[in-house]
Amino acid sequence: MKYIINSYMFIHTKELYGCSLKQQEQETLIALTTFGEGTQELLVLSNKEDDLQKKSQINLDSKFVIQIMLLNELIVVAGESFQIFKYSNTKIDHLVDLQSNEVISCFDNVNNQKIISGSINSILTIWDINTQKPLSQTQVFQNQEIYDLSLSADGNVGSLITNKNGLFRFDVRLNQIFPFQTRQSLKYSKINYNKFDNSYVMAIDQENGIIDLYDTRQIQQTCQRIRCQDIISNADWLINSLIISACQEGNVEIIEMDTHLKKYQIHKEYTIDNMQIYDNIVGLISANHFGLIYLKK
Repeated sequence: MKYIINSYMFIHTKELYGCSLKQQEQETLIALTTFGEGTQELLVLSNKEDDLQKKSQINLDSKFVIQIMLLNELIVVAGESFQIFKYSNTKIDHLVDLQSNEVISCFDNVNNQKIISGSINSILTIWDINTQKPLSQTQVFQNQEIYDLSLSADGNVGSLITNKNGLFRFDVRLNQIFPFQTRQSLKYSKINYNKFDNSYVMAIDQENGIIDLYDTRQIQQTCQRIRCQDIISNADWLINSLIISACQEGNVEIIEMDTHLKKYQIHKEYTIDNMQIYDNIVGLISANHFGLIYLKK
């Protein structure tokens, strides 16, 4: 079965890392941020009628960016600063600095109306996108950093991981948090909720090339393990049962739960630094290269 329909490439003058994708009508929008020394940049690209090109660019105040996300006509940027930008066809405008005194390590959104962020000081904050104000703030742990978090499709529950190998499930409505029973001696660094049916949480041990799938419907959480042959840059849900994993040595793999269906070698000279997915669209970053891939639905 042929999975890849089309692919495109953009080359920037600086190294890239942050990436977010969005499809609106016949146009794919891409937000990218740079990585490395000096002033960081925020870029917006567009792919319309098979023409991938840069539309706008702005310099950021932050020395580093951890995560970005396209929301409606906004771009949320988290890292040294937590900021919201507004973009149009020709320019990017700084809209607001969110009132956060912590370094935001991760965030996710609820129906494009709210943002839930986690900080290195282990604080969970719910933000109203319209007012750009915090609705609630909770100190989750003491002496732990929140590495990553991911919300269910309805935004009512989520999962997070900490720097002390903790994997937790939290209820947004009740403001309660519960630990997962996890396998020992793992170093989870990324997590992704299955937003297609809310049943599985994907916890990723990037360094050891392991993807663990936890069934959230069971009190005694069962775990399915997927082993990759290399350090994992990122992995996410492609559809309900399909997973796509990108490894540092240039391999992109499509997996059906525990069956390795298809592996692609992008280019041996490319090290994949980051990967993001939107529906059937995959964005890959390698140094100053950005690759856009459309997969068959």
